Amino acid sequence: MLLAFAAPAAWAGVTLGSPTAYATGNNPLYVAVGDLNGDGLPDLATSDNSGGDVTSLLNKGAGAFQKKGSYAISGSPGLGQLFLGPFLGTGHLDAAVFTSTFPTVFDFLPGGGDGSFGSTSPTKLTPAQNSSQVDGGPLTSDGRYGLVVADSSAKTIDVWVATGNGTFGTEPSLVTSPYAATDVAIGDVNGDGIPDVVAGDNGLDCFLGNGNGTFQAAKHSLKGSAVHRIALADFNGDGHLDVGYADGTGSPRVGVFLGAGDCTFSAPLSTQPTAASTDFLSAADLDSDGRPDLVASANSTTGFSIYLGNGDGTLAAPQTTTVESRTVTLADLNGDRNPDLAVAGGTQNKALVYLSTPPTASLSSTSLGFGDQVVGAAGMQTLALTNTSAATLPYVNPQFSIEGDNASDFSVSGCSTPVAPGATCTLSVAFTPSATGSRTASLRIVDNAVGGGWTVPLSGTGLPAPLLTHSSAPILGGLSQAHKKWREGRGKKKGAAPTGTTFKFTLNEAAQVKMSFAGKAPGRRVGKKCVAPTAGNAKRSRCSRAVAAGVQTISGKAGSNSVAFNGKVGGKKLKLGTYTVTIVATNAAGQASAPQSLTFTIVP
Repeated sequence: MLLAFAAPAAWAGVTLGSPTAYATGNNPLYVAVGDLNGDGLPDLATSDNSGGDVTSLLNKGAGAFQKKGSYAISGSPGLGQLFLGPFLGTGHLDAAVFTSTFPTVFDFLPGGGDGSFGSTSPTKLTPAQNSSQVDGGPLTSDGRYGLVVADSSAKTIDVWVATGNGTFGTEPSLVTSPYAATDVAIGDVNGDGIPDVVAGDNGLDCFLGNGNGTFQAAKHSLKGSAVHRIALADFNGDGHLDVGYADGTGSPRVGVFLGAGDCTFSAPLSTQPTAASTDFLSAADLDSDGRPDLVASANSTTGFSIYLGNGDGTLAAPQTTTVESRTVTLADLNGDRNPDLAVAGGTQNKALVYLSTPPTASLSSTSLGFGDQVVGAAGMQTLALTNTSAATLPYVNPQFSIEGDNASDFSVSGCSTPVAPGATCTLSVAFTPSATGSRTASLRIVDNAVGGGWTVPLSGTGLPAPLLTHSSAPILGGLSQAHKKWREGRGKKKGAAPTGTTFKFTLNEAAQVKMSFAGKAPGRRVGKKCVAPTAGNAKRSRCSRAVAAGVQTISGKAGSNSVAFNGKVGGKKLKLGTYTVTIVATNAAGQASAPQSLTFTIVP
């Protein structure tokens, strides 16, 4: 049954649509995601606390759901955390449910393969009486699923690994003593391909996996940090898992402990406040900028909060709903490669689905042909990428790559920061043939926009270097400068413009390059000319005239050339102001290229 639901206030930078509500059992506290009927689409299951049921919602496509049914746990206990996985060897996803009533146990419902669940399995797991937080997932190098349970009383973590035949092997408990674990998470912390376990307590305990369901002794970090809930993600983009956390202090806050890749962690760079004590954390990139974000819910009638990641391990200020949100699970529910939100709605008796709205983009050209190019000399063309949507495009290298037989003859640069809605970034593609003849490759652009990016064919022909017969003038091309506005190094004002600039150009042969600099000065219009002001023309109309500021000559080489310039011409510094530099290349036969010019401004 589909239910109408009011939309939340607009999110700043988050591409989530209005929520759609689906009826569940009574008081769902947790929602899990998995393909319950084998159709390749992610389905939902909720643990219904008041009714003691697990409810399945099947994905009809495009992130729309339909209730399959509610399946009772024998004895109708209150239900807490829920996990889907191949626990019982049914060949389908089974449900593992942690009961929230005393004594706590793990009950299992075998998956039916069509979205339904069978009767309660005789398999039960009984953790210690003070166990509360659980995580489930692969625990071995061969992918066997299992469960890890924090026991705050015994100061240990129970580990159960599924055998594949409906039973579990009990592995040695992980010792957190003298600290009591408050949450656990599974992830590959050191990048060796083997699942590890991280526990939050009075700081962090990290247990490196051995690949067989057992773990090494704890490495403890950040003693004295009151960690309450945790979620793993690479928040600063260094290739190592970090720990997003919520603390358990009287003034609760969230932040990120940065991972070193060796099961140790460092203190957060900064933290953000939360409106209520957080009881559930999850992480994914919600604003499509290539950086993980954090979602916190309080498992209460209050809403959830989104903390956008800044990409350096810090978080932006929270954006909070007022919709009852017991727990929030992040997954791509509609196949657009962007994470969506599935929310357990508690006393509303609903699961809420927030679908992300993927961005759209346009490309100025679908192919680039460079024509003839001398071997070793660079030719340049550009592509404009325009964000045509209200969502950010995370264009950050290496999301651009060159592929194909002659990939090394082509290179790409530009678009090194996310592209804001409505903005355009420019990709510069260079062709420098290494051999004569036809040269081909493809530019691959990977993004989160509808369609998933582009493949742009690249082509050109390498020509042999010309004999120096000087039958034609040199070809001067690709003139550019690093900065249009810069300073000579005078002044120390914070945020000042960059110091100096660099002129770049290409030549098809070696040549002497003359760089003529001209400034601007006031003048008077006499006829069609702008001349220096005098007493005789004082009443003439004003104009701006070019005034020679000096000449600099360098020896240019065939191919790419780069000239650093700090504002000195002939040993003298140019004054502050706007100048034009005109560049002409002359070969050994005295033939001159067509002039090319750039304008720049020297500022304090």
